Amino acid sequence: RKLHNFVAAAGTLIDHTRRFVTAVGKNTDFETEHAAAIRVSFGDHGVSQFIRKLRNYVVHRDLPLITQQFHRTNASKKIRMATALSRDSLLEWKDWGSVANAWLQAQPTHIDLDRVAREYTTNVRSFHETFAKRATAFLATDLEFLKRGDEAIALARGTDVRPRPQPERSEP
Repeated sequence: RKLHNFVAAAGTLIDHTRRFVTAVGKNTDFETEHAAAIRVSFGDHGVSQFIRKLRNYVVHRDLPLITQQFHRTNASKKIRMATALSRDSLLEWKDWGSVANAWLQAQPTHIDLDRVAREYTTNVRSFHETFAKRATAFLATDLEFLKRGDEAIALARGTDVRPRPQPERSEP
């Protein structure tokens, strides 16, 4: 269930971002720059292509074979548990696409799902931090217009919309 939720959320984020870009920036430099940024960040990124295709696999084909791996290091004598996907069973599906397939071929027999999720999440966060900056810059005029409108409404109502200073928090 958690794997399904993860890959479904990844697909949803892709769809929502695409719809946002289309709604606010269709046929603009913003849309063109976004498409280029997608290609750079995700186009040849094996983990990203794998997660995107894994979503299709999970939703339209089957749940992958998931195993639990236990490792004990001699130095710390701690036991580490890892959730793993079976590379060989995944490779039986032929719809991975070239980037995801090449990435899968290069993986160990048991693919550490936590490692994959962390790498994918790091890549997505990095992309969306930059995307938020680009979107804010692109929409700066509209945001300023809305801000002035809020201020005009507040003035008409006799209220103050200026941000209030936040009290300083003391560190414990």
